[in-house]
Amino acid sequence: MQKKEKVGLARVSSIVIGLIIIAGICVYIGLPYIVKLYAQHAHIESVAISSQKAIMAILYVSGIPVIALLTISFLMTLNIGRGQAFVKVNVTYLNLISLMAVLLAVIFAVGYFFLNSVFPIIIAIVFLLLAVLTKVFADLFKKAIEYKIENELTI
Repeated sequence: MQKKEKVGLARVSSIVIGLIIIAGICVYIGLPYIVKLYAQHAHIESVAISSQKAIMAILYVSGIPVIALLTISFLMTLNIGRGQAFVKVNVTYLNLISLMAVLLAVIFAVGYFFLNSVFPIIIAIVFLLLAVLTKVFADLFKKAIEYKIENELTI
């Protein structure tokens, strides 16, 4: 009975991540309009156009790794939903998520120099923490797979 609950949670996670991917693609497409609205509502229209262009550039460059990270997460939750949590492909997915998180941390760290805000550094730190955690989970999954294979061989 517990297995069905976990599989149900994985399916719900897959649906939620899928919806986030769709929303992310819509935001990515509408980015110029969204940044213009943000500038109007935040009363930063008087800020140089170069600042708005820097914001757009950082968001465009970071959008692709974010969508890739979400897609990889979606694929991983599908595997977990099928009852295949401890398989080698999930270790690969976790390593890719870690790599995307490092890439995003670098993008936002560089973005700090183009924006007059501390928020890119905070976002970079969050992505670095995500990279470390997913790398630890990848190593944990790898060890669990080794134990699983060893256990199957002894029985």
